[in-house]
Amino acid sequence: MAEVGVTMNAWEYRTKWYGEDEKTAKARARGLAKGTAPKGDDA
Repeated sequence: MAEVGVTMNAWEYRTKWYGEDEKTAKARARGLAKGTAPKGDDA
């Protein structure tokens, strides 16, 4: 996910490619940055 930050934010990537809404994508992207992703499809 680190290479994504060069061209777009992680949450933007998640909305585009995972089909998440902005609120969900931002929450999960914050979790990835901390190393504690919320439970969900990718956990």
